[in-house]
Amino acid sequence: FKRMVASTGCVTGITFLGSESSLATIYPNPVESELTVTTSENAEELTIISLEGKEIRKIKVQSSQERIDVRDLATGIYFIGIKSAHGTSKQKFAKL
Repeated sequence: FKRMVASTGCVTGITFLGSESSLATIYPNPVESELTVTTSENAEELTIISLEGKEIRKIKVQSSQERIDVRDLATGIYFIGIKSAHGTSKQKFAKL
């Protein structure tokens, strides 16, 4: 299930309900320059992964809200992997 987060009629992000919702929320989605990842658990590492499965970038989590500069990514679909002591999950995002 998906829950869309809307503000003044515009979709600003998507939260995945179920096991992934407990690990992180990402926004805006789609993103142009800066992706914000808010974690509700003690996430350890974030990984940007291409649609083909190639690991693009690893980010060591410093706080419960990380801002990731994605301006250097080509337009397309990516995944963000969230690793914590409780497991891992992936969420999809679109880069404009």
